[in-house]
Amino acid sequence: MSDVSRIKEQLRRALETTPALRPLFVKLARRLERNSELKGRMKLGNRLPADVLNSLRRLLPGSAVDVRPNYDVILRLDKIASDQTDEKLWIDAICTVVGVADDELAGQTLTVEDWQRMIDRGRLQYPQFKQFWDRLADMRARYLGSQRQRSSDDVQSELFALAKALTWLRSDHEPIGLMELSARIFSDSKVLKTRPALLRALQDGLIVLRDGEVEPESFDALRTTILSEHGVFDNATGSKVTVFGPLVYVKHGEMYDWIARLHAAGESATLSWDNLRDIEKIELPLDTEIITCENETPFNHLIRERHPGLIVYTAGYPNSAVNRLIRLLPPENGPIRHWGDSDFDGFLIASMLHEIRPVRLWRCDLATLHRCCDKMRAMDDGQRSRAEALLEQRPDFVFGEELQFSMHNGWLEQESWIPNTQTD
Repeated sequence: MSDVSRIKEQLRRALETTPALRPLFVKLARRLERNSELKGRMKLGNRLPADVLNSLRRLLPGSAVDVRPNYDVILRLDKIASDQTDEKLWIDAICTVVGVADDELAGQTLTVEDWQRMIDRGRLQYPQFKQFWDRLADMRARYLGSQRQRSSDDVQSELFALAKALTWLRSDHEPIGLMELSARIFSDSKVLKTRPALLRALQDGLIVLRDGEVEPESFDALRTTILSEHGVFDNATGSKVTVFGPLVYVKHGEMYDWIARLHAAGESATLSWDNLRDIEKIELPLDTEIITCENETPFNHLIRERHPGLIVYTAGYPNSAVNRLIRLLPPENGPIRHWGDSDFDGFLIASMLHEIRPVRLWRCDLATLHRCCDKMRAMDDGQRSRAEALLEQRPDFVFGEELQFSMHNGWLEQESWIPNTQTD
C-alpha cells in the first residue's frame, strides 16, 4: 500500500468510527481548497469530546494537536507532515477523502441546474472529451467547494479552459512548467498550484482520456505521474531521457560525441530537454539496433552486458524527451525493438512509441511469452478491465494479439524474462 493510500485508509477509518470528526476535517478541506499548503494554525473548538480528541491524536502526529489551558484545541498544520513530499500526500488524502458534500454548498450561487448546463455546453463544444465531461459532472461538490460567489460565466470559461488544456497537452508539444501552463491556459501562473480542485480536474481529465477504462482505485497513483507523462513538470528541464549507445549528434553545426565516449567507457548518458532542444541531427553506425526499455533494472542489465545497440530507457510511459529523441533517430537504423512488461501498460507504452516509429516487440513477443509461461503473473481485475475496454474501443490495436495472450495466460515482468539459450 502506498503512503497516500495508507493515509487515506486511516482517515476513512477515523471518520467512520468517530463521525464527529467530519465537520473538523471539512473545515480543513475547505481551507486547503483555498490555499494548498499545511501552514499556520486552526482552532478546532473548545472542550472537544474525549473520543474526538483521542481519535485526532491517533490519526495525527502528537505535536499537531495542541490543547490550551483554556481547553481550546488548536491544530498546528505545519506539524502534520514531516517534509514537503509528506505534505502533498496529506493534502491529497484530506481533499480526496473528505471533499465537500453537496449539502455543504448551500451558500453556493451556482445551482445543480447551472452546473449541468455548463457540462452540457462543454459536451457540445468539445464532444471528443465525453469521458472528461462525464467525470466532471460527478465532481460538482469538490470543484465548486471553494468557488462561492463566482458567476456562471466565469466558471463556464474556466471549464472551457480545462478542455483547451486537455487539447494542448494531448498534442505534440515541448515540455512545459506547471506555472507556465497555468499562465498560458488560465492567464494566472499560480492558479494550478493554489486551486487543488482545478488541478485535480485536469489530472482526472488526462486519466479518463487514456486508452482503456481506469478503475477508481488507480486514480490516486496515476495522478502523481499523469502530468509528467504529458510533458508538464515543476521545471521543464525535468524532462530527461537516459541512453546507452554509440550516439553522436549535431547541434548548431557542431558535432557532439560525449554520449558515444561514455558508451565506450561502459556508461549511460542523460539528456535534458535543453540538450535535445536544438539538435539538428543524430548519427548512429548503420548496424546499430535501436532498443527501448521500459524499466530501470533491465536497462542496467543491458549496460552491464555491453549490448551493442542504442538502448533508450523510457522510465515507464515515455515523456516528451523520450519522444523527441525517438523522432530524431536516423530512419535508416530500422524499427525500434521494444522490451517491456507484457501487461496492459507495457503494450500501451509500446503502442505510443509505435505511433512515432515502427516497433517490433523484443523479449516480450508472443514466442517469448509462450516460452516463459511458468514465469507469468495473472492480470488483476483493474488491468483486465482496462485491457478489455481498450480492445473493444480499438479492435485494430497494434499489439492486440499479445495483449489477449496476457489476459488469458498472465503477463511477464521484464525482470522475470529468461534467455533462450539458442538465440540470446
